[in-house]
Amino acid sequence: MIRERAFEHWEHPADVLSLVEKRWLLRIVDALSNGPLRFSDIRRRLPGISAKMLTLRLTEMQALALIEMVVPSRPEVRAYKLTMRGQMLRRVVRSVRELEQGSLGDDHANAHYLASRLAEVPGLVVDLDDVHIDMVWYGLPAGMDPGTVVDALGSAGIKASGPYGGRLRRMTHWQIDRAAIDTAVEVIAQVLERWSEAT
Repeated sequence: MIRERAFEHWEHPADVLSLVEKRWLLRIVDALSNGPLRFSDIRRRLPGISAKMLTLRLTEMQALALIEMVVPSRPEVRAYKLTMRGQMLRRVVRSVRELEQGSLGDDHANAHYLASRLAEVPGLVVDLDDVHIDMVWYGLPAGMDPGTVVDALGSAGIKASGPYGGRLRRMTHWQIDRAAIDTAVEVIAQVLERWSEAT
């Protein structure tokens, strides 16, 4: 059953979020962004969507006045197009795409920067070829307690994860810039220096 009343008025951001969290909805909006498409064309642009799911989403979107049916002179060539209300969701799609492209690109560049900085610290083991989108794993010298590094980072207000199989993990999210990375590496380097002096 389609709950039309839930989206009659978008008075709060949560109203829009509960709408766009529906699987495939934003991808359908994106597919229709450049103009009307037939059912088969939409399906071709969305690999993995079943005919049943596409039918369900299109029916819901029509009930919510996000799309409308376009019936040209040949009725067998019916197509779907975004309404003015549906066009408003194009901004959501554009914002998500910008966030994804900008944030992930920065996160990945920062992860490589973090890996190269950690590799400069004597005693750390860093595989520069094993850098994930926003994550770097690094190993400590044999016999060193990982909790020492985690505690030192925590005392400096830096979140740390681990140990995982003898390695620690450091993340680079969109809130973490190069200065924050440098600070974290300095704390780790100081901990290792103190540890090596004590052993």
